[in-house]
Amino acid sequence: MRNQKVIWDREKKEIIITQEKRINTGDAESVKEVKQNLENELQNIIRQVKQLKARAEEIKTMLDEIEGAGLINPAPEPSQSLPVE
Repeated sequence: MRNQKVIWDREKKEIIITQEKRINTGDAESVKEVKQNLENELQNIIRQVKQLKARAEEIKTMLDEIEGAGLINPAPEPSQSLPVE
């Protein structure tokens, strides 16, 4: 959660922005425990991304094989998709 406050300083002709950020710590009892929990979560996310990337490569290979066999028309590349109106 972020709280933000914006103040106009007329004398210095500046805008002053102050922010307060709060992090939900769940059941953690210390900052060290919060840090460890966040590091664990980050490692899990990295592991999942690697697994998803490997699966995406497998799927791309299968699609290339299917398209190479002439069974279906090739799927358009993302850059070749229809423009949004």
